[in-house]
Amino acid sequence: MNTASPIELTSNPKVEHNTHAFLKALNSAEGPRLEQLSPKEARDALVNLQASAPHDLPPADIEHKTVEQDGLSVSLTIVRAMADLMSWLSAIPTG
Repeated sequence: MNTASPIELTSNPKVEHNTHAFLKALNSAEGPRLEQLSPKEARDALVNLQASAPHDLPPADIEHKTVEQDGLSVSLTIVRAMADLMSWLSAIPTG
């Protein structure tokens, strides 16, 4: 069986800093590796890891919709940046 080794963060400076922190926490976790867990256990482990990380979300309008077609029903969550955030983003120089 081929066992994956942890991603070496120090050798890849292109890893974004939030991703770096997530991978560092994932690689330093105690217990079995994700690939050794059942799918449910692995999902739960990732949910717990994500929930433990501090994060700030920008203001957003969130809308829940259900779309039905041909007897199928799909629940959607639509997240849109709020208008004042969009005007702030459009003021950022890009070039």
